[in-house]
Amino acid sequence: MAANLVDKKKTILVADDDPVVRKMFKTFLTGDGYTVRIAKNGQEAIDEALANQPDLIFMDVVMPELDGFEALQKLQKKRKTKNIPVIIITSRTDTMTLMTALRLGATDFMAKPFMKRDLFRKMNYALMSRQEKQQITDEILIKDYSTFVNGKAFDRMREHFIVNFENIYIKLLKLISHQNKAELKKVLSRLLEAINFFKLNMIKGQLVQLMLAIKTAEWEQAVAHLEAVYQLFQDLQQTLPDHSASI
Repeated sequence: MAANLVDKKKTILVADDDPVVRKMFKTFLTGDGYTVRIAKNGQEAIDEALANQPDLIFMDVVMPELDGFEALQKLQKKRKTKNIPVIIITSRTDTMTLMTALRLGATDFMAKPFMKRDLFRKMNYALMSRQEKQQITDEILIKDYSTFVNGKAFDRMREHFIVNFENIYIKLLKLISHQNKAELKKVLSRLLEAINFFKLNMIKGQLVQLMLAIKTAEWEQAVAHLEAVYQLFQDLQQTLPDHSASI
């Protein structure tokens, strides 16, 4: 769903060299009452962020003058902009690219192509408090999956789990980048319970391989298996309702 839970007085900066993408952002966000600032490259993004201090930045990776990663690094070094959440927009969703974005200070990422509802979901999540974000993660990872549920309630729970897996994915990326084996074991064990509950057997094999790679500290293999798990969830998302139109 594309429900907008964010204060519409927020200012959003969109940095992308593609005029079509910029226009789509502006149409969607101004249509919902947000103030939208535009940048065509990384340097313009920095200048705009310093001048107007937006509440959130969507930053494309591949841009002229300064790419998204270079701009992100510079924003992180400036007192006025270091705390502004940045969502990287990228068609390169390999795990190493996303780990780099997170290490440089990105809050989240949004893969191209994307839908309007994905845009608002990402925006809503990025502007939540740390406690609210933790609550969403806990809903997935600490839920009691022993309760019998069927019919429409089960379908809603399953869809919620699939759509919100990206939040768990980001958590796993950060934990792998820090090689935090203890926390990874905890998170992946809970994730496996959820996958068993929702009978997502096509994912279970890769997840088990990911757990084994982490246990033996084979970090490159762990990254490869996590990327495979993410892609399987992306494939599942395409089967959900309202996933027919994208930008």
